[in-house]
Amino acid sequence: KVGQAQVESNLAEIAFVRGNFRLAAQRLEAVLALQREIGDTAGATRAMTYLGNAVLGQGDLARAHTLLAPAATALLTTGYVQTLPDALRGLARVAWGWGDGTRAATVFGAEEALRGRLGVLLPPAVHRGWLERDVAAIRQALGDAAFTAAWEAGRALSLDDAVAIALAAAPVDSTTPAPTIAPLSTRTSRYGLSPREWEVLRLLTQRLTDKEIGEALSISSRTV
Repeated sequence: KVGQAQVESNLAEIAFVRGNFRLAAQRLEAVLALQREIGDTAGATRAMTYLGNAVLGQGDLARAHTLLAPAATALLTTGYVQTLPDALRGLARVAWGWGDGTRAATVFGAEEALRGRLGVLLPPAVHRGWLERDVAAIRQALGDAAFTAAWEAGRALSLDDAVAIALAAAPVDSTTPAPTIAPLSTRTSRYGLSPREWEVLRLLTQRLTDKEIGEALSISSRTV
């Protein structure tokens, strides 16, 4: 079964690279089941991460989150951090798909910093394509200053805080307009964040929800 899992994993990677995310997901479902049957916790966690990204390729943000969130937690707690960039990158894409550009940019920044520390290269070209497209779109949506501030703030996060912020992603209410990016205060940090924006980021790293942050700062959760 170990050999079977490896074969399925290889076939899944080929399907993923070719853009056949449905087939990749099917293969990875089989890999995940085999790894769990074998009792290979590390292998199962990696399979769940890759499956989350394959599901994301099909556009299913909710299911991708249900796979990537526990995978990221398990990778962090068990120390299998080599695969953590894949989970963070997927969660950043989920956050952006749900309309949270600031959180997405922050998590993308954390993912880039982690990749650099680990010496891990970006996987297949499809991931590079996704990253380039999403980063360009987020930068355009937020503006250069806000995007750079969020990205650099993410790069400075610890692994625990980066994962906590990534896990807290939730769909932005589509019934109301997306919050606008307020002009930066004249008292900004070297990353371009105002004191209030840094306070929001600090509370995010404490794993508070948007509602809890809004209550703590006496602002609307939509503003968060």
